[in-house]
Amino acid sequence: FLEHSQLCLSVITINKKAINKLKVLIPTDFSDEANNAVHYAIDFLSKRKADLYFLNTFISPHGGSGMLISIDQILAKDSSKELNKLKRRLEHKNTFEGLTYNVISESGYLESAIDKFNQIHRFDLIIMGTKVESGFSGALFGSTASKVIAQSKIPVLTIPEPVKFEGINTVLLTTDGKPFNNSMVVTLIKKMVESYPDSLQVIHVETPLSKTKLESIKTNIASLGKSLNIDDQKLLRTSGESFVEGIDQYLSDNKVDMLLMVPRKASFLEKFMNISDTRDVTHQIKIPLWTFRD
Repeated sequence: FLEHSQLCLSVITINKKAINKLKVLIPTDFSDEANNAVHYAIDFLSKRKADLYFLNTFISPHGGSGMLISIDQILAKDSSKELNKLKRRLEHKNTFEGLTYNVISESGYLESAIDKFNQIHRFDLIIMGTKVESGFSGALFGSTASKVIAQSKIPVLTIPEPVKFEGINTVLLTTDGKPFNNSMVVTLIKKMVESYPDSLQVIHVETPLSKTKLESIKTNIASLGKSLNIDDQKLLRTSGESFVEGIDQYLSDNKVDMLLMVPRKASFLEKFMNISDTRDVTHQIKIPLWTFRD
């Protein structure tokens, strides 16, 4: 992640010929939630200069060799056809001069395609749609979106259907009160939200497990606030029996346009118990969720 973060920052801050020029990957299966994410992405990036890459992947069913070649060719043709149709429609409808549209069709699993084409294009951000159902048995449990977030070294912004872009007033960054392992995460977050000044807030959820470390948590959060150049009144605190419960309650009581999380590597115990705050939030979140890998 460190190498990729350095590359992201060089694209955003160092290359004077391409100030704020982002490379954004948008996976699509042409579903309603994918199409919603496409339109959200365009509106969200309208203030920036960005190259958008629409990626569609397809998997050929198992069968005889002759049948496999035939079906693979049909799927590839249909994929390219739909991608180019999407591109023409967007070019005709949207007039944002800073945005350009590109299409990628690839056979195989989405996660493998993301890794393959990231080696070529070095994307700064992935934006993808999600469909949210209530409860922990919702549609995103073990879904493609959750897998991409878990595996991607690139920041991922997930857009739940039917959320529409209506501007950004409040971006809420969650913190567990521990310092980031990679200091460049702070710089990357600042650069990614620079189009929406004064929108960033930080929140910590006090749980029964965290109460024994409150002093060190307060110190670390204050330090994070200084690093992000935000006022003390934007360093928020809430409570809950769990992180997910606390965030869910806060979002129910307050207007937030986007939630930021920085997933960490799970400990052996967390892996054994299959615990993941990011995964659990992804199941239920009804606002855009932006994850940055630490």
